[in-house]
Amino acid sequence: MLRSLVGSEMCIRDRSDTAMRLAREVQRQDQAIKQVKTEAKEALATTLQKDEAATAVRKQMAAIKDELEVDSQAHHAIKLAAGNALDKLHSDLAKRFSRLQAATATREQAEAELEAAEQQQAVATEPDERVTARTRVEAARSAVSQAMDQQKLEKEAQVSETTVAGGEKMKQVMKVTTSKGKMEESQAQVKRMRVELDKVETEAAEAQQEASNLAIQSSAATAKLKELQAQAQAAAQAALEAKRMTSGTVAKEVSTKKAIAVASTNFVKRQAAAKVLELEKRKKAAEEELSVIRVVADRLSGQVEDDTAAQQDSPITKK
Repeated sequence: MLRSLVGSEMCIRDRSDTAMRLAREVQRQDQAIKQVKTEAKEALATTLQKDEAATAVRKQMAAIKDELEVDSQAHHAIKLAAGNALDKLHSDLAKRFSRLQAATATREQAEAELEAAEQQQAVATEPDERVTARTRVEAARSAVSQAMDQQKLEKEAQVSETTVAGGEKMKQVMKVTTSKGKMEESQAQVKRMRVELDKVETEAAEAQQEASNLAIQSSAATAKLKELQAQAQAAAQAALEAKRMTSGTVAKEVSTKKAIAVASTNFVKRQAAAKVLELEKRKKAAEEELSVIRVVADRLSGQVEDDTAAQQDSPITKK
């Protein structure tokens, strides 16, 4: 009974310690769940931000693609227009060069006519021949003068048109170069936006995965918390029962039982000691009785031997 009571006290202390330990574990688990929920909330917010950023990048990329398409079409149109303009310039310059060549040929022809007229005038002897030759020379000189003026005009026109053509060609080249540069810039922006979109989508996927992992951890932690709460509740009830056992009435009852157990134990010990003494007395009496029996047996054995010897020495036995 004493051992049972001592064991009960140890059990009461163990239950109280278990209840406290589980209560602390529940508190730690609750804090851990709050931390996980906070991190999950932050991860979800990050996921939403990354998704919004990815959506914004997609919209920007779509706008830039549209702009690139417009720039490409504009570049093609400008390049085509520039080619047509340059072709027209080349054609106009070719015509102007042909006119200049024609004016040069006319001047050379007029100069040849003037030379022939002057030779005719030099060899003319008759008055009529001289008048005719003089008229021819004057006409040739007028033709040469007109041809030279026309050639000069054609040269000036050619220089002017060449200058204008050069400026126009440079202008068309600048247009083509500008449109090409704008198109290439749009292409570069598309590439940059593609890289940015890949980065943002990767970050969004990672944030989503992190949020999913935290949600799983939160669910597992919540399940563990419920289990710990159930254990803590059971331990608390056991501790309350143990505390009740330590109340005045119960304590007095336990003290009385302890005293009864001690008294019973002492009584049992005294009974056991008395039995031991009685057994020792019985053992001693048995040993003494055994000793007497041995002595009597020895005497009886000696007497039997003497009787046997006497019988052998008797005359009746000899006969």
